[in-house]
Amino acid sequence: MKRRMKQMMAIGLAVMLVFGGCGKQPEEPAVEETIVVEETEPEEAEKEQKEEKMSNSKQSEAVEIHVDSKRKNYYFEGTEESYLYLQYCDIAVNGGENENLKRNIENWSMEQNEYLRSQAAFFESYAAEEKKEGKEYFNTYSLLQDVMTVRNDGSVVSLREDLYCYLGGDHGTFYREGINFDAKSGKRLAFSEIFTDYENFKADATDRIIYQLEQNYSEVLFEDYAEIVETMWSDDMGPRWYFDASGIVLVLEQYLVGPHSIGTPEIYLPYGEIRQYIKDAYLPQEQNGIALFRQNQEVYLTLPGETEETSMMLRSELKNEMMYNSLWLGQEEFMLQDYVAVQNAYIVRCDGEIYCLVEVDEASDDYKTYIFRFTEGKIERIEEILAGIDENNVNVHEIKIEETVYLLGTYHGLKNYRFDENGKFVTEDTEYLLSKNEMVLTTKTDIPVILEETESILPAGSHIVLTATDNETYVKFSIQETGQQGMMLVERNENDYYQITINGINENDCFEMLPYAG
Repeated sequence: MKRRMKQMMAIGLAVMLVFGGCGKQPEEPAVEETIVVEETEPEEAEKEQKEEKMSNSKQSEAVEIHVDSKRKNYYFEGTEESYLYLQYCDIAVNGGENENLKRNIENWSMEQNEYLRSQAAFFESYAAEEKKEGKEYFNTYSLLQDVMTVRNDGSVVSLREDLYCYLGGDHGTFYREGINFDAKSGKRLAFSEIFTDYENFKADATDRIIYQLEQNYSEVLFEDYAEIVETMWSDDMGPRWYFDASGIVLVLEQYLVGPHSIGTPEIYLPYGEIRQYIKDAYLPQEQNGIALFRQNQEVYLTLPGETEETSMMLRSELKNEMMYNSLWLGQEEFMLQDYVAVQNAYIVRCDGEIYCLVEVDEASDDYKTYIFRFTEGKIERIEEILAGIDENNVNVHEIKIEETVYLLGTYHGLKNYRFDENGKFVTEDTEYLLSKNEMVLTTKTDIPVILEETESILPAGSHIVLTATDNETYVKFSIQETGQQGMMLVERNENDYYQITINGINENDCFEMLPYAG
């Protein structure tokens, strides 16, 4: 009984966290922009097409959305025992010309963060009650928020928020929500607002939801799942939803139509199959933007220089207990490396060109990212990078790539990449930012360092957190006690990549413990 009560309490808390921190915004009429296009004398066909596409891209420039994850441990008073590990996301919006859009996205983020942090007292009181039960070991509670951009262009900004809440027991509770904005007016979108024929859409979507549930979860669905689906539209909030590259994604709550094992089922409604119900303003346009897409979901693109749409799909098939992945553009096929698991994939429209990024896990978190360009109906492979995509920071003109760094430990290092005027995927960054690092290193001996551009000594017993490195000759750090910033010179052995010395002393003799993986 207690376990079931905890499950229900965690579900209730997750729902409260999603909607408690962000009050419903007032209804505002969407603002329609009138774009005046001046007629020009016809020129060379190829040049004219290029200029037209560049112009269309700039008319509705997508904003840049940057997500910075913050983490904090909360401790029982007077102890070093943690009762809560909290992760929340700060969002900053740059670029574009719509100040209302920027303000509404950042305000939503700020209000949600304040609410998440305010829940620490609830977790502390609940943890104290559990401690009174006399258990030998207390499992630290968790409240984790993650936000990623799933579609961002001149028409729509669609964010996907994930919340995970753990209050003890066998497993926690997961909740997923779409946060959607009209990119022109800046207002947050209610589900019914995106349709021209909402009533007929609901009837059509109900059949599609039931069909997809039966195809994927037929053996474990609750007996009344169909009735639940048919009545879920009566909720004033409507279903949870977001836009991606292929269509609208509906998210069903955990335990709504089946047990914990099916998670939060997602229902895919392709634009091509429900186009008759959606306002044109929210359909994909030929403009700068990014959008997430999933395996085996068809995406339709108007390629540069063409007027007809071409289908694109990342096809994943299980054959002889092995997964095979291939990228299709019309009848063109590109086979990805065998036996890899696809993590994330994005369409990027940038200054008249269409690019595709596919991130795969080769095994044991060894990531690779394929970069393609779609041109003249062909799939052009631009590059393969032995690194993953930072899913929190994918924008038209700045994409963060996450690479494993081996220096004084194993870390995830970030660099900013972009597509240049020649269609190459390039970076001007000379060092890796270790913004996700939380590991505290303790020095075993005095170490020569540079503090505020002055040579100094970091005494034994100091606590530092690494913040950046070139992965070869230096690391930057922050002193935990004072926040002071510094730099430490290192040397990598020419004959052994993993042998690092500091002032001639092996790295393992300089620190108490180095967090190397593997």
